[in-house]
Amino acid sequence: MMFFLQDVSDGKPLTASNTLAKLVVNVGLKAYFSASPNPVPNWLLVGRLFLLGRSALGATTLQWNAPTATAVEIHVGSSSGPLLTAGGTAGSVQTGQIVTDGLPFYLQDASNGNPTSAENTLAMLVVHLQQPSAPSLTANPNPIQSFGFGPGTTTLEWNAPPGTAVQIRVGSPDGALFAEGGNSGSATTGAWVTDGMLFYLQDVTDGKPLTTANTLAVLIVRLSN
Repeated sequence: MMFFLQDVSDGKPLTASNTLAKLVVNVGLKAYFSASPNPVPNWLLVGRLFLLGRSALGATTLQWNAPTATAVEIHVGSSSGPLLTAGGTAGSVQTGQIVTDGLPFYLQDASNGNPTSAENTLAMLVVHLQQPSAPSLTANPNPIQSFGFGPGTTTLEWNAPPGTAVQIRVGSPDGALFAEGGNSGSATTGAWVTDGMLFYLQDVTDGKPLTTANTLAVLIVRLSN
């Protein structure tokens, strides 16, 4: 979560130019477990699979870091569901085209032959499929492999309803301008992205103000050492 120290002397407005300091607070977790991308873009699959009479599926990459475990397993659907992969303290795996909307993945502590159970679940995440008509803002890579060397770089990609003009703002709906354009596009950051940095996809069609009411999507980018 990001906090902003704002200068409101003499009624100054709540804008990026009046921000005195920023602070990102992260909650310590016993294990890191993420999916990139999430939601999974599936607009190219929907039409094709619809014609085949099949449900839409997608693929993503899961990444984990479990410093308290010596061995882990990732199970699909439940803590005792089908095994996707097994590995060491940290790693990543591609799911393949198995992801349905709302599919959960469970990171299990398999140290010393621990059984797969709710008690041995280190983390759980839910992966969604991006619906064709819904706005999206994704980053690739996310998390960014920083290897302890400070800020990193990633590429943001956005999709908004047709006819929408957008801006990508950093930190808040009216934060620093990163990119702008039409209803779809992509832009690569410099090496300044810090852990927990927030990006806002703002609808600025016909001069709409930079407020939360006009936020189409919010993205949080993480760093992984």
